[in-house]
Amino acid sequence: HDKPGEVSIDHEFTSLQNKRFVLHDSKGFKPGEKDNLTVVRDFIDRRRAMPDLKNKLHAIWLCFEIPRAGGRLLETGVEQFLTSKHKGELGNIPIIAVFT
Repeated sequence: HDKPGEVSIDHEFTSLQNKRFVLHDSKGFKPGEKDNLTVVRDFIDRRRAMPDLKNKLHAIWLCFEIPRAGGRLLETGVEQFLTSKHKGELGNIPIIAVFT
């Protein structure tokens, strides 16, 4: 198919091998997309405010494409997300950058 899948960042994916490994997926930061950065920031804020350690975020995996010749190094949403992290707006959650 040629369309991105629908996903809710609040949906938890768990591993059958390790029930404590929980993954949340977002729609990503695609060119021209405007709303997902707010969705991701709100999700992070909600999780940071949760009192139980099991509900907090322990790491954020940020996956993005290696730029092609003449393309932008980072899409606007990724750049804004990393700027938020640099400014301390996302707290002390580590970010793991994955270049695809």
